[in-house]
Amino acid sequence: MTAHFEVHRAFALDSRGLFVLSGVITGGMVQTGMRATLADDEEAFAATVHGVEFIDRVNGDPRKSEPSLTFSYSSPEKLARWLSIDWEGRTLRLGW
Repeated sequence: MTAHFEVHRAFALDSRGLFVLSGVITGGMVQTGMRATLADDEEAFAATVHGVEFIDRVNGDPRKSEPSLTFSYSSPEKLARWLSIDWEGRTLRLGW
């Protein structure tokens, strides 16, 4: 089973040690534990989904929330590398 996720934005939740990719699920079902890679460059990013959450985009309006995938990171260097990727409009491929 595979899924696809189009990224709209990326950011870190430093207080939780998480890297977040927000966007839209474009195919399949995304679940915690799936392996995520960039569809067009698997070497640039590969990580296991830590959680699937809905992040509010506009002042508490639940109709404006979007699915977000969280990934834990083990070092500041890894986070910096992930943040350096131009994420907007990129597609993640997720699978087991």
